[in-house]
Order: sequence, then structure tokens, then C-alpha cells
Amino acid sequence: MSRLKQALFFHRYLVLLLVGFVVMAQVFPLRVQAVEPYTYAAGVEGYYNIATTFATAQPDKNLPNFSRYHPNHPLLHLATGYLHDLTGIGGMELFKAFNLLAALSALVLVYLLVLQLDLRRETALLTTLATLFMYAFWVGALSAEVHLPAVALQLLSVRYLVKYLQSTAAAHRHLRVATLFFALATAVHLATCFWGFAFAAAVLSHKAQSRLRIWAECALIYSLIMLLVYGLMLVTILKIDSFDLYKATMFIYSHLLHVRYSGLDWLVTLVKAFAQSMVFGFGIWPLLLKILWGGFVVAGLREVWRSKNPTAIKVLILVWPVAYVASHAIFGARADSIHSWLFTLPALLLAFAFLLDRVLSGAELRVYAIAALLLVGTNNFIFGVLPNSLLQRTDYQFVEDPQVLLAGNEVEKPDARQLPVLILMKYPAVTFADIWYLGSRLGYKNQLPLVYCCGKQGYREILRGYIERNAEFFLVADEIGDEVPQLLSESGRSFRLLLEKRGEITRNSLVSSLYFERPAGHKNLKELQIYFATSQVRVSPQATGR
Repeated sequence: MSRLKQALFFHRYLVLLLVGFVVMAQVFPLRVQAVEPYTYAAGVEGYYNIATTFATAQPDKNLPNFSRYHPNHPLLHLATGYLHDLTGIGGMELFKAFNLLAALSALVLVYLLVLQLDLRRETALLTTLATLFMYAFWVGALSAEVHLPAVALQLLSVRYLVKYLQSTAAAHRHLRVATLFFALATAVHLATCFWGFAFAAAVLSHKAQSRLRIWAECALIYSLIMLLVYGLMLVTILKIDSFDLYKATMFIYSHLLHVRYSGLDWLVTLVKAFAQSMVFGFGIWPLLLKILWGGFVVAGLREVWRSKNPTAIKVLILVWPVAYVASHAIFGARADSIHSWLFTLPALLLAFAFLLDRVLSGAELRVYAIAALLLVGTNNFIFGVLPNSLLQRTDYQFVEDPQVLLAGNEVEKPDARQLPVLILMKYPAVTFADIWYLGSRLGYKNQLPLVYCCGKQGYREILRGYIERNAEFFLVADEIGDEVPQLLSESGRSFRLLLEKRGEITRNSLVSSLYFERPAGHKNLKELQIYFATSQVRVSPQATGR
């Protein structure tokens, strides 16, 4: 116990930083998430099939319901689903708890890694602060995304890999442990596998005894875990019965309808996404900070090469970002992904640490470095986190309790939460928040979502069939028009429009895992209608709400 107290006192500033971040996370949480966290949380709780999101891109494939074993990040969904069943805690709360714990672990590991490379304790503390200040990391720590648990495991792998690369004698145990954590990180999120190129380059450049044997052992460790998680367990849990279905399930993201960049546009978009992952914003001021941070990274990589560390460690840090870009280009990965840069963050931050360690030796440069760091953190807080945190629920979630709305229209329905809910969704980016609130917070989990975004049509017959099969139901639509009431009337249903609301959500209030630019004057408009339809009691089509 005394050793623990001594360690806490010695690293007291790190402890204060971690405690301060936890407090800020409670005072300034994210009120609205990106699209994916809502689908993940609803999927874990069982009222949304995540495959629905991808089925529109592969209509000829009967994709399995992978809500609790996602083919690209399976273990986190598996663990969250198990804990939800065990404790009854909501999926959103569990995913957020995993992310916050992973963020705290990652901060500690970054701090220890910098010390492990024989840099100043002050450098380690400021590098940890820089990690926290990065936009993708900060938002990831507060969200229900799925990247940071894998990043924390990746950092554990880096810690043991550096121990191996620093040793002159055979320290094969460290390499085995590093490989194990690398495999576990990949099992949590498949994107971690791109780090394997830098991992391999560093190991190949390290001179050690009995290299072929340890390489074979590590290759076996990694391969067995991948075969178990992405082979046996995936096929068994999802009941995949053909290679064609396996391929369609594993590569769900490659079929999605989105802008596909190529050539120079791909590279430019990749750089913009990288800059946005570090510094949030679209104006001149954020651009200047992005250029400044980019300069820090380039100068830091130069300092890594000039350092006295073993060549293998230099190779690890320098090859890492290059391998990330090259592997994404080779495999055709999305150039506009912001959160994917989190898997390269450790290398960039270690490079920054080498630059910072040199800068801290001069009093004047020390002040400028700390000031630049605080400017980045302040920018990301004021423009990236704070606008979202200050939102009220009704600013971004328009849905209200249908039972309460019915009571306000003098229609009593004690079993309202058991009624089916049909959801016609054309703008999922702004509507998933309402679907999650309707299911997880209000208890309407008997949902059938029809996702028809991006111009996809063909839902009228499905909608008509649903109306004819169900005597009573609620219908939620995210587009105001005459189509829904016309279909209800044609199907002989009496209905009442319980809620109709339209509004605008400011750009800085929305969180996105992708980088995109909007033209000047663009508005994020949102509409929502809730209908109650019945074949039993005649109700007039009167609207409430606004």
C-alpha cells in the first residue's frame, strides 16, 4: 500500500489530470452522438437490427443480425450485450463506460510510454495532455463509439513491443505479450490490423537471437486468435452458412453508398480527415491550428530519427503513419474517416513527445509549446465539445412519448408501449437519436425500421403491407408530407397526427465520425411526425406539436 501511495504522489500531476478529465466528462458530456452509437446501443438492447443499416446497400443478401457480434468490432459488442443481459444497464451507458475507461487507460499508457523512452516526466505529462486535447480522442472518450477500447489494447501492445525492441538479449516473452495484445486489439476493432505493417517492420529490424522461432510463435498466436474471433465464432454466432454470405458480412462497409474518392482527391480528403481528428473546425482559425499541429508532427518525426533510441524503435514510429496511409490506399479504405486516425495516434504523439522534449530545454520555447497546446485544447472544447454539451434534449430529439400525446388528444391507451412502431427513415443521420430515445428511454421497443435514405425508393408497398397487417400501431416519419396520411387513408385506417415538428440543428452541435464539408449557408433541417393508426376507433386527423 505504501508503494502505491508513493507512486500516486510521484505521478500526482497525472492523477490530477485524470481526475480533472473525469469531472469534465460529467459536467460537459456529449448530448447528441454520431449515427453509429445509437444503432449500436439499440442493437444491443434488441430492438434494432444493425444489419438493417447495411441491407439497403446489399438488397440481394440476407445479412445476419450482427447487433451483438459486429463483423468489424465483435468482442466489444459481445461483451456489451452480455453485460446488458446481466445487469439491465442500457447499451448506450455500457458503451460510454467502456470508452471512458479505455480513454483513462490510454492516457496512462501514453504517459508510461514516453517515460519508457527516457524522456522527461514533464514531457510525458504534456504529451498525455496533448492526447486528451485531440478532438477524435476527446469525443471518442465521451461517446458510445467503438474505437478507444481497441486503442488502449494497442497501446498495451506498444508498451511490450518497445520493451522487446529496447532489449539487447533475447526478451521473447515481451514480444509474445505484445502480439497477444495486438491480436486482442484487432479482435475488438478490425482496423487495428493496419498497425501490423509497422509492428512487423520494427520486429524485422531488431536484431535478436532465435528470431525465426519467435516470429513463427507470434504469427501463430495472432493467426489463431483471428481465426477464432473472425472465423469460428463469427460463423457460429451469426449462423453463416456460405462463403458468399461470410464475404458479404465481413465487407459490409465496402458496399455502402458514399462518395468514393480517388487519386489526388483521396489523398487530400485523407489529410483533411487527419487534421480534423486533431483540431476541430472549418474556418481560418482552426486551419491555422491544423497547420501548426501538422508542423509539430513533421518536426517530431525528424526528432525521432535523430534520437539515440534503437533503430527498431525509430522504424516503429516512422513507419507507423506511412503504413496507415499505404494500407488504406491498397485496401481502398475510406479516406474521410476521422476516428480511424486514432489507431495511428500513438505514433504521432510519441513523435510529438520527442519534439516537445527538445523544446522544453529552452525557457522561451517551453512557453510557446505549452501555449500552442492550450490553444488546440481550447479550440476543440469551445467549438467541438461545448456546443454539443449545451444542447437541450428537445433541440435534437423531436420525439415525444406517444402515450402522453394520445392522452393529450383524449385517447387512453394503457398498453401503448406494447403496440408496434413503424419507422420510415429517410434521414438517419438526424433521426437515429429519436429512434434510440423512443426505444431505450421511453420503452417502445416493438419497432420496425424502414431505412430509405440516399434516394432509395420502393418502400410504399412494404409500408402498405404493414398497414394492412396491423390493426393498431404508431408510425414515425422523418419527412413531413402527404404521402403517409394518403397511404393510411387508402388502407382504410383511421389515424391521428400526434406530433409534427420541424427545426434546425447547428453544425457544431452534430458529431460525425466522417469528414465532410458543407457549402456556406447550409442548414441541418430536421422534421418528425408521429401518427397513431387504428381500425377500431375513428379518430380525426388532428395534429399536435409544432
